[in-house]
Amino acid sequence: MPINSDEIKFFDYAANLPEIKALPNPLNIMALRKVFLSNGLIDACGDYADVSITKTHIPTRDGYNIPVRIFNNDLTEKSPALVMYPGNGYILDAFEISAIVFSRIAKMSGIKIIMPEPRLAPEHPVTTIINDAYDLGKYVITHSSQFNIDSSKFFLGGFSSGAHSAAVVANLARHDPNFKIHHLILFSGMYDATQSNTNYDKYTIEDKWTTKEGSRFMMNNWGINSSEYKNPIISPVYEKNLSNLPNITIICGEYDGLRNHTEEYYLKLKQAGNKCTKIVLAGQTHTTIAYRKIINGDDPANTIAQVIKSNL
Repeated sequence: MPINSDEIKFFDYAANLPEIKALPNPLNIMALRKVFLSNGLIDACGDYADVSITKTHIPTRDGYNIPVRIFNNDLTEKSPALVMYPGNGYILDAFEISAIVFSRIAKMSGIKIIMPEPRLAPEHPVTTIINDAYDLGKYVITHSSQFNIDSSKFFLGGFSSGAHSAAVVANLARHDPNFKIHHLILFSGMYDATQSNTNYDKYTIEDKWTTKEGSRFMMNNWGINSSEYKNPIISPVYEKNLSNLPNITIICGEYDGLRNHTEEYYLKLKQAGNKCTKIVLAGQTHTTIAYRKIINGDDPANTIAQVIKSNL
């Protein structure tokens, strides 16, 4: 089907934001961060869903305490839980945007959603942020009583760069008997820093917000050398052995700027013998899940919630 007309409305809306118009050439991180902190962009996400939000911190291996938001933390019965890593390209302070999205997933699924606010690159190399993601996930599942969650129904997931985190953490967790993931949910992730797959370019070219050029700018600021792009920690599609992962649902929009990543990783996951379901959301782009005040139609947050419910 053609791209959703509301996606184009959002592209036009974003192009006219003062912070977008003020972006310098060449682009720099501080100017781009201002865009994602702007009232205009956050307002386009709509309101938080009506769920409780608790803020806390979780320790990591180097002594840093990651800020964490827990949605539906007031559930009195032991609950399944989803640790969901936010999307920010690893360089942007875009946590409010993801938090609004994740509040909707919490409302629609009825389970606890745990969202970290990771450190940012290039102030911290992406490898440190991945370590943080692993430490947070393992802490939650090994302290299930502290969070009043059912560790046998522990979901792991992420959006965009957060899906990259989730993919890498799941790959590493296979070797840790104390880190058992019930189901992995990967939403519109970045899985190949080389961006070598071009099979779906005729679709991805329609996504004016999430572009290959934008992805390259972010990766260039991950605090690593491009010679490391084929390291499986950076690009999980280059993991030599992807077998024995938990059941996986991998999702992207039909016109998603990162669709090539999803399609390539899905094939690798299937070839390795995993039980993996792919969902391609018709007419949608990378940003459909976020800017719901402008983009109408099916809500991808509900798609994620239904995946959770069907795998409880």
